[in-house]
Amino acid sequence: MRGMTQEARQEVLDTLSLIYSQIPKTKGAVTSVRINNRLKQTTLAQCHSWLGKIELNGKHYKNISALKKTYQECVDSGFHPIGTDYLAIFTHEAGHALTGFIAKRLGLTMNAFSDKLQADVLKELGLSQKDIYDNLSEYGKKNPMEFIAEGFAEFIHSKSPRPIAKKVGEKLIAFLGGI
Repeated sequence: MRGMTQEARQEVLDTLSLIYSQIPKTKGAVTSVRINNRLKQTTLAQCHSWLGKIELNGKHYKNISALKKTYQECVDSGFHPIGTDYLAIFTHEAGHALTGFIAKRLGLTMNAFSDKLQADVLKELGLSQKDIYDNLSEYGKKNPMEFIAEGFAEFIHSKSPRPIAKKVGEKLIAFLGGI
Protein backbone atom coordinates (compact mmCIF):
# COMPACT_ATOMS: atom_id res chain seq x y z
CA MET A 1 0.00 0.00 0.00
CA ARG A 2 2.68 2.41 -1.04
CA GLY A 3 1.52 5.94 -1.71
CA MET A 4 -0.50 6.37 1.45
CA THR A 5 0.44 7.64 4.86
CA GLN A 6 1.45 5.21 7.59
CA GLU A 7 -1.65 6.34 9.51
CA ALA A 8 -3.93 5.50 6.58
CA ARG A 9 -2.22 2.16 5.98
CA GLN A 10 -2.65 1.18 9.61
CA GLU A 11 -6.27 2.31 9.69
CA VAL A 12 -7.08 0.25 6.57
CA LEU A 13 -5.51 -2.82 8.20
CA ASP A 14 -7.35 -2.12 11.46
CA THR A 15 -10.63 -1.74 9.56
CA LEU A 16 -10.11 -5.06 7.80
CA SER A 17 -9.36 -6.65 11.19
CA LEU A 18 -12.55 -5.08 12.60
CA ILE A 19 -14.60 -6.60 9.78
CA TYR A 20 -12.96 -10.00 10.29
CA SER A 21 -13.50 -9.87 14.05
CA GLN A 22 -17.20 -9.05 13.66
CA ILE A 23 -17.81 -11.48 10.77
CA PRO A 24 -14.99 -14.06 10.56
CA LYS A 25 -16.44 -15.74 7.47
CA THR A 26 -15.66 -12.61 5.44
CA LYS A 27 -12.02 -13.68 5.24
CA GLY A 28 -11.15 -14.21 1.60
CA ALA A 29 -13.67 -11.70 0.23
CA VAL A 30 -11.03 -8.94 0.00
CA THR A 31 -8.13 -10.33 -2.00
CA SER A 32 -6.00 -7.20 -2.40
CA VAL A 33 -5.82 -3.52 -1.51
CA ARG A 34 -3.76 -1.05 -3.47
CA ILE A 35 -3.42 2.63 -4.24
CA ASN A 36 -4.56 3.84 -7.65
CA ASN A 37 -3.45 7.37 -8.51
CA ARG A 38 -5.42 7.36 -11.76
CA LEU A 39 -8.92 7.35 -10.27
CA LYS A 40 -11.09 10.40 -10.87
CA GLN A 41 -10.97 13.04 -8.15
CA THR A 42 -14.60 12.29 -7.27
CA THR A 43 -13.86 8.58 -6.71
CA LEU A 44 -12.59 7.94 -3.18
CA ALA A 45 -12.14 4.21 -3.79
CA GLN A 46 -13.45 1.39 -5.95
CA CYS A 47 -13.76 -2.37 -5.86
CA HIS A 48 -13.55 -5.01 -8.54
CA SER A 49 -16.25 -6.91 -6.71
CA TRP A 50 -16.04 -10.27 -8.43
CA LEU A 51 -12.29 -10.39 -7.76
CA GLY A 52 -12.32 -8.75 -4.31
CA LYS A 53 -9.71 -6.17 -5.34
CA ILE A 54 -10.03 -2.78 -3.65
CA GLU A 55 -8.34 0.34 -5.01
CA LEU A 56 -8.00 3.45 -2.88
CA ASN A 57 -7.57 6.82 -4.55
CA GLY A 58 -4.00 7.90 -3.86
CA LYS A 59 -4.93 11.55 -4.32
CA HIS A 60 -7.14 11.28 -1.24
CA TYR A 61 -5.20 8.77 0.86
CA LYS A 62 -2.10 10.99 0.88
CA ASN A 63 -3.94 13.59 2.95
CA ILE A 64 -6.04 11.88 5.60
CA SER A 65 -7.20 15.07 7.32
CA ALA A 66 -8.68 16.33 4.02
CA LEU A 67 -10.21 12.90 3.36
CA LYS A 68 -11.83 12.87 6.80
CA LYS A 69 -13.29 16.33 6.16
CA THR A 70 -14.58 15.38 2.69
CA TYR A 71 -16.22 12.22 4.01
CA GLN A 72 -17.80 14.02 6.97
CA GLU A 73 -19.31 16.57 4.58
CA CYS A 74 -20.83 13.64 2.67
CA VAL A 75 -22.30 12.21 5.89
CA ASP A 76 -23.64 15.61 6.94
CA SER A 77 -25.38 16.05 3.57
CA GLY A 78 -26.96 12.56 3.73
CA PHE A 79 -24.86 11.20 0.88
CA HIS A 80 -23.27 8.56 3.14
CA PRO A 81 -24.78 6.87 6.23
CA ILE A 82 -24.97 8.60 9.58
CA GLY A 83 -22.84 7.12 12.34
CA THR A 84 -19.94 6.41 9.96
CA ASP A 85 -16.59 8.09 9.47
CA TYR A 86 -14.02 7.98 6.68
CA LEU A 87 -13.05 4.40 7.61
CA ALA A 88 -16.40 3.41 6.12
CA ILE A 89 -14.98 4.21 2.67
CA PHE A 90 -12.89 1.05 2.85
CA THR A 91 -15.69 -0.92 4.52
CA HIS A 92 -18.11 0.15 1.77
CA GLU A 93 -15.70 -1.30 -0.82
CA ALA A 94 -15.28 -4.43 1.31
CA GLY A 95 -19.08 -4.68 1.17
CA HIS A 96 -18.84 -4.83 -2.62
CA ALA A 97 -16.14 -7.51 -2.36
CA LEU A 98 -18.31 -9.48 0.06
CA THR A 99 -21.28 -9.22 -2.32
CA GLY A 100 -19.16 -10.67 -5.12
CA PHE A 101 -17.76 -13.35 -2.80
CA ILE A 102 -21.24 -14.53 -1.78
CA ALA A 103 -22.83 -14.22 -5.25
CA LYS A 104 -20.04 -16.26 -6.81
CA ARG A 105 -20.45 -19.05 -4.26
CA LEU A 106 -24.21 -19.09 -4.73
CA GLY A 107 -23.83 -19.25 -8.51
CA LEU A 108 -25.58 -15.92 -8.98
CA THR A 109 -24.63 -12.75 -10.81
CA MET A 110 -23.83 -9.70 -8.71
CA ASN A 111 -26.99 -8.03 -9.98
CA ALA A 112 -29.23 -11.01 -9.21
CA PHE A 113 -27.86 -11.36 -5.68
CA SER A 114 -27.96 -7.61 -4.98
CA ASP A 115 -31.47 -7.19 -6.37
CA LYS A 116 -32.77 -10.05 -4.23
CA LEU A 117 -31.07 -8.90 -1.04
CA GLN A 118 -32.30 -5.32 -1.42
CA ALA A 119 -35.86 -6.45 -2.23
CA ASP A 120 -35.90 -8.80 0.77
CA VAL A 121 -34.57 -6.16 3.18
CA LEU A 122 -37.07 -3.53 2.07
CA LYS A 123 -40.00 -5.98 2.10
CA GLU A 124 -39.15 -7.31 5.57
CA LEU A 125 -38.95 -3.78 6.94
CA GLY A 126 -42.10 -2.60 5.14
CA LEU A 127 -40.12 0.01 3.21
CA SER A 128 -39.82 0.97 -0.44
CA GLN A 129 -37.20 2.53 -2.71
CA LYS A 130 -38.34 6.01 -1.71
CA ASP A 131 -37.43 5.26 1.92
CA ILE A 132 -33.76 4.52 1.23
CA TYR A 133 -32.54 8.12 1.43
CA ASP A 134 -34.07 8.78 4.86
CA ASN A 135 -33.19 5.35 6.25
CA LEU A 136 -29.74 4.75 4.76
CA SER A 137 -28.19 7.31 2.38
CA GLU A 138 -28.47 9.10 -0.91
CA TYR A 139 -25.76 6.91 -2.42
CA GLY A 140 -27.58 3.81 -1.23
CA LYS A 141 -30.46 4.78 -3.56
CA LYS A 142 -28.24 4.54 -6.66
CA ASN A 143 -28.66 0.78 -7.15
CA PRO A 144 -28.90 -2.44 -5.11
CA MET A 145 -25.11 -2.93 -5.02
CA GLU A 146 -24.60 0.51 -3.46
CA PHE A 147 -27.52 -0.18 -1.11
CA ILE A 148 -25.71 -3.27 0.20
CA ALA A 149 -22.30 -1.56 0.45
CA GLU A 150 -23.75 1.46 2.29
CA GLY A 151 -25.75 -0.79 4.61
CA PHE A 152 -22.69 -2.91 5.32
CA ALA A 153 -20.57 0.17 6.10
CA GLU A 154 -23.16 1.47 8.56
CA PHE A 155 -23.63 -2.01 10.07
CA ILE A 156 -19.90 -2.29 10.81
CA HIS A 157 -19.14 1.30 11.89
CA SER A 158 -22.23 2.77 13.51
CA LYS A 159 -22.71 2.34 17.24
CA SER A 160 -26.46 2.21 16.52
CA PRO A 161 -27.03 0.90 12.99
CA ARG A 162 -30.48 1.74 11.68
CA PRO A 163 -32.88 -1.03 10.64
CA ILE A 164 -31.80 -1.19 6.97
CA ALA A 165 -28.11 -1.43 7.87
CA LYS A 166 -28.79 -3.95 10.60
CA LYS A 167 -30.89 -6.11 8.27
CA VAL A 168 -28.28 -5.93 5.47
CA GLY A 169 -25.59 -7.05 7.91
CA GLU A 170 -27.74 -9.86 9.31
CA LYS A 171 -28.62 -11.12 5.83
CA LEU A 172 -24.98 -11.08 4.67
CA ILE A 173 -24.01 -13.05 7.77
CA ALA A 174 -26.84 -15.53 7.12
CA PHE A 175 -25.72 -16.00 3.51
CA LEU A 176 -22.14 -16.57 4.68
CA GLY A 177 -23.38 -19.26 7.04
CA GLY A 178 -24.95 -21.11 4.15
CA ILE A 179 -21.92 -21.26 1.88
